[in-house]
Amino acid sequence: MDSMENRNTPFWDGALPIEERLDWLMAEMTIEEKLACLASGMKSIERLGIPAMSLGGEAAHGVEARNDQNDLKEPEPTTSFVQPIGMSATWDPALIKRAGAVTGTEVRVIYHRHPDRGLSRWAPTVDLERDPR
Repeated sequence: MDSMENRNTPFWDGALPIEERLDWLMAEMTIEEKLACLASGMKSIERLGIPAMSLGGEAAHGVEARNDQNDLKEPEPTTSFVQPIGMSATWDPALIKRAGAVTGTEVRVIYHRHPDRGLSRWAPTVDLERDPR
């Protein structure tokens, strides 16, 4: 069964307050299902109509779309830019904006091919508190 088909639950009832919907969902989910949600991606929870998802991934120098990150095991063709420290050395804000636009476009293409991959991308750095700059 496709998880998109099983949406006849209080969680998907937009007329209910969000707190009520979330309370219902938390009561229905197993501990294992809740723990799976703590990762950056999870499989669908078909019985609750929750589709598989991914928070996205790193995009500091383009979309990270390796072949080991999709079901087809084929690479996604994406543009790779130099690391952010190198891009900043150009002192060209318009160029950096264009690189961001390319990355955003490629993220949306991958999302439309693989809706469980997510649109959220991390840039210019993944972990700000560990970045030495």
